[in-house]
Amino acid sequence: MLPGHDARINRVSRWFAPARFGFFYHWGLFTGGGNSSNGSAAPVLCHASIAEFEAAAPAPEVLARNLVATVRRVGAKYLTFTVVHSCDGWAVMYPTQIPGFIRATTRDYVGALLAEGARTGVKVILYMPGGMGHWDTPGGPWVGETLRTPEGYAAGLTALVEELVARYGAQIGGFWLDGLDPLLNDLPARMHRLLPEAVVLVNNRTRFHSPEVDVSTTEFLSHLPEPLYNRPGGLLKPIDWIDGMLPPMRDFNEDIPTCNEWWHGAPLYIWEFILPFAYRQGTGNYQRDPLFWIREMLCSLGMRGQWNYAMGLGPLLDGTVPPEFEPMMAAMEAFMAWAGEALTDTTGGEASGLVPGWCNDGAFCPVTVSRQNPAVHYLHVTEAPTTGVLRVQTNFRAVRSVADLRTGQPVPFMQHGALEITPAAWGDVATYGAAVFRVIME
Repeated sequence: MLPGHDARINRVSRWFAPARFGFFYHWGLFTGGGNSSNGSAAPVLCHASIAEFEAAAPAPEVLARNLVATVRRVGAKYLTFTVVHSCDGWAVMYPTQIPGFIRATTRDYVGALLAEGARTGVKVILYMPGGMGHWDTPGGPWVGETLRTPEGYAAGLTALVEELVARYGAQIGGFWLDGLDPLLNDLPARMHRLLPEAVVLVNNRTRFHSPEVDVSTTEFLSHLPEPLYNRPGGLLKPIDWIDGMLPPMRDFNEDIPTCNEWWHGAPLYIWEFILPFAYRQGTGNYQRDPLFWIREMLCSLGMRGQWNYAMGLGPLLDGTVPPEFEPMMAAMEAFMAWAGEALTDTTGGEASGLVPGWCNDGAFCPVTVSRQNPAVHYLHVTEAPTTGVLRVQTNFRAVRSVADLRTGQPVPFMQHGALEITPAAWGDVATYGAAVFRVIME
């Protein structure tokens, strides 16, 4: 066992693993369109300067309320927010004093969001790039000379983390690093020394090379999944175009799809090798089918082990949801109103009493298991069987009872090796995105 493994388990289990469902917000000078890394001379960013941006953006408290309200509306538990992003002209979203970050807001958007999260019980994770990039693209240079080398950036980012902790303390739930330069391998440990309970996530870092990295993420898939919303099913071989990255470890992984290319108005991805797997397989489906999001989340939470799911949603400048995604938001709100029990404080169904995945006659069923009582399983039927009878393998465990989670009514079942249930109807699959059953195992 790796050194620090128990500490990692304890740290992640405090709130991150039970939370399960969050949002990933990209917000800043690129909101509304633009991208400092797209290689084109104009427009580089939607807002050309901090002054122009702050004149258009709402007060920090208004933004914070709107971002947190979206999280709470659909029963999510946490959010990640871009403190500084390389595609955003390296603009810092609070009045930093760290040399080299030459674009920083005069308003404290980070502080307002952390305060609103603390007030409402929503955990806030802070995003920052784990290495240099795009600082010299058209429109730049975007950072001062002190940050233009790997060594300089490592020192600058470390100083930024220390400044954030000094300003906001334990209101920070964790740090999300987009990659990790080798010169920053000791940064996660430093983060834990500063904030012992903060979780540290590193994007696409699936082998935990760096000490005290708590959580890996899944941004890219190795191939198209089946069904299309089953993102864990698209991780079956090494992703050779990202350093031979292997599929994520099954414990403490966060799946991070995006419904609008990460931020509102973002240009479409042009990397041909990414298009089939990373973004285009999901983008568009959220608008065509408001229930796609629900089914995707259920697969990410139910097909492997201790995974989280954080939807990448680029909000409008005032922090509200773009109108084209309102139908999927309303669908998730309706689903979580009765199904939240089956997701919060659970783990995925891999190696549980019920075998997740394809069942009989075209049925597909992710599974979640209560962390507090592992006898309690939740069977999420995202594709109903064509025959009306569902058969699920039980890993040789006896079933004590089955109930419809939404209605609370018992469901007749038999067990002859597999669990066989025959509900009166499968209407919840079409209405809510899934029919959910509470299955109590012996």
